[in-house]
Amino acid sequence: WFVLPESPRWLIVTSRTKEAELLIRKAAERNGKQLTDKSLGFDIELKPKDSVPNAPVDQKAAFKELFNPHLLKTTIVLFISWPIVTLGYYGITFGMASLSDDLFMDFAMSSLIEIPSYVLVLLLMDIIGRKPIFSGSLLLTGISCIIVGTMDKNGDYANFRRVLAMTGKFFASGTLAIVYVYTAELYPTAIRSTAIGSCSFMAKVGGIISPYVGLYLPGVTMPSIPFYLMGGIAIFGGFLSLLLPESLGSSLPETMEDVDEMKKNGKPFWKCMNPCSGRSQSHIARSYRKLSRSCHPDNDC
Repeated sequence: WFVLPESPRWLIVTSRTKEAELLIRKAAERNGKQLTDKSLGFDIELKPKDSVPNAPVDQKAAFKELFNPHLLKTTIVLFISWPIVTLGYYGITFGMASLSDDLFMDFAMSSLIEIPSYVLVLLLMDIIGRKPIFSGSLLLTGISCIIVGTMDKNGDYANFRRVLAMTGKFFASGTLAIVYVYTAELYPTAIRSTAIGSCSFMAKVGGIISPYVGLYLPGVTMPSIPFYLMGGIAIFGGFLSLLLPESLGSSLPETMEDVDEMKKNGKPFWKCMNPCSGRSQSHIARSYRKLSRSCHPDNDC
């Protein structure tokens, strides 16, 4: 709390521009960079009233803004999707108890499979985008779970059933990895932390239900029922998430107008981007110029 600095972007949005400038200059100094007022976008005079120390943020107003007409659909979809993500992730983990007779090996493998999942998400998120990974992972998690539910754990395809269950856990882990980044990029700076906190709160619903689905339900019904349930819900979440905009290739939104711009000009679902191109860097630079209200033609990135 006392070691990490505040976000310069948030400081500017809350009119604490002087503190933001000090943080940016300090970061540049540590990296051996020389900054000028023009490069910071502060080539216009900042009035004393532009920087209000410890400007208060109305948390109640911030929460209400989640249901602003610009964000209403996004908020509803995410409030439904987050519990689905956690139900799939933790539900499959608990479901390993009824996957086969080798409980410890199944649990160990389901934990290790998360590592390549996180690496793959890290490599692909700036190429194919957040939306295809999020939606596709939910759909593949659901398909894997439903197929697992159709097989007998002691049948001829028992090993294949275990592989499919691990595949479901692989994609469920990828969904959990991308959902935090994706959610943060869909909301303006002033309410971003409120949005993530609210979605995380909703996710606890899936976390609370998952032990009952993965451990209790097989004992009172059939062992396949939890996988059918988790699979069906995950597929529903995968199709529902198609209603969300793509954030890759757009500037991090600062205002509701930026949110509308992202929806209008977002990357097409099937299009890939080159993460080594200068487009992402240009969006960052343009965003900081806009924040300081001094983007000029000769400074265009």
